Amino acid sequence: MLRSLPVALLAAGLVLLGPRAARADGIGFEYLLAFGAGVLIPVLVFVTVVETWVMARALGAPWREVWRVARDANLWSGLAGFPVSVANASLGALLPDDLHGYFARLPWVSALGYGTQLAATLVVEGLYWRRAQPVRGRPRARWLRGVLLANLATYGVLAPLHYWISRPGVRGIARFERTASWAASPATTIYFVRGADRHLVRVRSDGSGLVELTKEAVADYRISADERHAWVKADAGAKAQELALDSDGALSRSALPAENGEPPGARYGPTDAQEARLGTVVARAELGLGNRLTVHDGKDELVLLAPSTGFFLRAGAPWAWRPSILSNGREVLFAWGSGLYLLDLDERRVGLVVAGGERRTGSSYTVVQDAFRTDRPL
Repeated sequence: MLRSLPVALLAAGLVLLGPRAARADGIGFEYLLAFGAGVLIPVLVFVTVVETWVMARALGAPWREVWRVARDANLWSGLAGFPVSVANASLGALLPDDLHGYFARLPWVSALGYGTQLAATLVVEGLYWRRAQPVRGRPRARWLRGVLLANLATYGVLAPLHYWISRPGVRGIARFERTASWAASPATTIYFVRGADRHLVRVRSDGSGLVELTKEAVADYRISADERHAWVKADAGAKAQELALDSDGALSRSALPAENGEPPGARYGPTDAQEARLGTVVARAELGLGNRLTVHDGKDELVLLAPSTGFFLRAGAPWAWRPSILSNGREVLFAWGSGLYLLDLDERRVGLVVAGGERRTGSSYTVVQDAFRTDRPL
């Protein structure tokens, strides 16, 4: 039989050296990532008590003969949960690259992640109980049934609780829609470098009027104040090329070399800002694992969108970033994943403006308004 003292010392050492490395049950690792090492003892006590009770009944054995094995089995399955959690990070790839589909599929992908944790726990704890056998002479079926029922009981509580506590934060948004066809009229013109092919493209904020302005890849660009001219560069060392645009934003003649290599007058281009202000409205994106988009009007929070959830999804989940407040003051344009989205502050809805194929789309959009005015050389 494995001795409980070395197991306890190993778990204690992991807590001291790295709190995120020690768990009770495979799912305990997700609790530690979400809420810190302070949850280790309560989760371990809960799991040990419940599984001891279930195993004692399944084996027809006194509590005192099974509780140590239940405790140690959970410590070992907790250790096994680490590589499973790392592998589960890839499940983010199963989530659609649009906000509407993301939130529709998120519960099912989360359930798959919890299921892999449960499977790993059953294998490790089943092997441990089989080897330890605190009560002799019981049929294998009783051991296996006891381990299965014990873990279903604990996961039936811990998995939904973890999902509910660590679920994406969404406040002030009534619905996610597949399009932004409801955008305020007249629609705002948006320019961006499409990530899939790096062509300069123009679209309206309601998703209409998609026009490809270049047939070649573009590294950087500027737009004139009257939106009749664009200047583009194929790469950092290339000379700027001038594009003449018609009133609808379509290309009216071939690219011409720009005079003196720089566009004259006021010009507008992509910005790196993660915060936008217009009047009393402030839109801000925070990047990283705690990614969130917030919109405030003065001190009042209007909208919170924090799409990240449990650790096993964060690694593959897109981010909300690069917000800008359109000139009407009631719509916020932002990038999420490879697309551009519009947030209606009055109706509290979010819709897709355009999908771009890669995250570069979100980093390269421009609207001809003050926030995008730039003197930075092309």
